[in-house]
Amino acid sequence: MRRVVSDPAAAAEQAREKYAAGEDNWRREKYEVLAVVYALGQYLKYHGSAWRRFIKSPFFADRKRPLRPIKDQPQAMRHAGYWVLNASNEAQRDRAAAYVRGLQVLARRGVRADDVVGEIIKAGGIEALVEAAKTDPTRPQKYRPPEEPEEEDYFIVTDDPDLHEIDGKAEEAAHQSAPARAKRKHDDGVIKTFERGSDPEGRATVEFEVSVSRLERLFAMEDGQAATVRIICRGTTDEGWVRLQIKKLKRHNLAG
Repeated sequence: MRRVVSDPAAAAEQAREKYAAGEDNWRREKYEVLAVVYALGQYLKYHGSAWRRFIKSPFFADRKRPLRPIKDQPQAMRHAGYWVLNASNEAQRDRAAAYVRGLQVLARRGVRADDVVGEIIKAGGIEALVEAAKTDPTRPQKYRPPEEPEEEDYFIVTDDPDLHEIDGKAEEAAHQSAPARAKRKHDDGVIKTFERGSDPEGRATVEFEVSVSRLERLFAMEDGQAATVRIICRGTTDEGWVRLQIKKLKRHNLAG
């Protein structure tokens, strides 16, 4: 680990040469190579400046898609494995990725880099760890978004006649407290309102502060379109609400 912290790229290249010298035989020396992959992954995952220097190494120069300083950093161990194990084709990349999945079992257990070789041997070899990764209960599960309700919209905006009057009542109506406007009667029926922090059905909601231009971009999104939103916390109000402000909104093109 000290060698990795001192110069990650040099440590990776040294381990790569050691791996290439005996690629066909899994000896203890090979497990020491995997320990370097493990140490690189654990260090680079949490040190952004070292990761940015690492991905500028010549080994990654021929990638079709350059590695990204932030988005690819959580997969630092896998990319270190590609370099150290000289994964220059699809089969070699698959093998390297499999070995990394085995090493990540040890990472989730909090194993020190110096103890990796012993833990691999204790497990019965790297292939045994790869198999263990398939059923490891600590392995992160893929996120599945909740299904959208089929018969009702999550939020329905009701056209409120008060908002069409021109003598200042629109602004006044918009700032009335929830108890004061629990129900308002109009000629066209009863309009339901709701308390701050919940929708008409009583489900919890989150409010964001957003500029007019970004609000227009948000409402101009099409069905199925995705967006990346950067949010900054603006502190707590006197009433105990946490203020969240949308600082950046980037809409992505629709698939297909």
